[in-house]
Order: sequence, then C-alpha cells, then structure tokens
Amino acid sequence: MAAAGIVSHPRPTAAFVTCMQQRPCCPCRLTPSSSPLSSVLPRLGRSRRSFSAGSRLSQPVAAQSVGAEEGAPRQAKKRNPFPDGFRRYETMIVLRPDLTDEERDVELAKFEAFLAKQGGYDVNAMVRGRQELAYPIRKHWDGIYVLYEYVAPRQATPQVQKYLSTPAVGADSNVLRHMTFAK
Repeated sequence: MAAAGIVSHPRPTAAFVTCMQQRPCCPCRLTPSSSPLSSVLPRLGRSRRSFSAGSRLSQPVAAQSVGAEEGAPRQAKKRNPFPDGFRRYETMIVLRPDLTDEERDVELAKFEAFLAKQGGYDVNAMVRGRQELAYPIRKHWDGIYVLYEYVAPRQATPQVQKYLSTPAVGADSNVLRHMTFAK
C-alpha cells in the first residue's frame, strides 16, 4: 500500500513504494527544481514549471484557433450539405477481366439504375481500367476497377452490399470484389 499523498505507480512493488517513501529520486516525485535536468531546462528555452497535480499544466485549456482575433465570433460547424439521412459514399468495384466493353457498360448501367432506385443521386463513375490483383480471386489475376462516388440515404448501404454480393439468378457473377466507404 502506498502512503497517503504519494502518487501510485502503474506497477507498484515493495521496493518502489519504499523508494517513494524514503528517497526523493523516484520519477513520480521529481519536479524540475529537484531533478537532475533542472540545470538543462533553461538552456533548452523552457521555463521552470511545477508539475504537481494542482499546476496550470494539468488543467484543461480552452482551444484557440490560430490567427483568430480575441472577441471574434467562432465560425459555425460545417453543416452537412445533403438532406437529413443522406451521406456521400464511395464504392470500389472490381469486375472480371474477361468482360467486353459492352458487358461492362451494361453491368455499370444496372448498378447506376439500382442506386437511382434506392434514392441515390450525384452518381459519378470512374473506370480505372484493368489492373493486376495482389492475389487471385476466382482464378483471375487481374480485374477492371471502377470507382463510384454518390450521395445516398443511409438505409441504402445494406441494400448496395447485398446487390453487389448476390449475382442475378442463373448468371455468372461479374463482380469479383466490392467495398463501400462513407466519405
């Protein structure tokens, strides 16, 4: 047990508690005036400060923005520019590399129509092209990367995941991988 008024150590041992009670060399009790570094602190451009529990350093300080004038009103928090319940999302889709351009365009048009049906808008598709994969996925070593950026309701993301995960009945899955991020 540590004596009253002594700071407890994260791993108190009998030797450490004895050290704290008898010698002022314990790191928990060091202050700049009693530490061996007290002569170095002024040379480093630091002022001597008390590190006790009641010092100014242990009290929270109000944050001030750089360059703000005193008395100037704070700027309002940036508001979400979308309607309530809507967020901006990014979805990366990796398609099979053996798709023709027409098949790829049909697949992308189906996904865009699905997003519109779910209430998504401001849909931007960027075809990144054919790139090599780090490891084979369904025996393919490369894939066609497509990045979608869109705004959709929050309830639409589970449906997007389900749509991309399950292929159409009787059809081969053209999507090798997909991942959706909230921006």
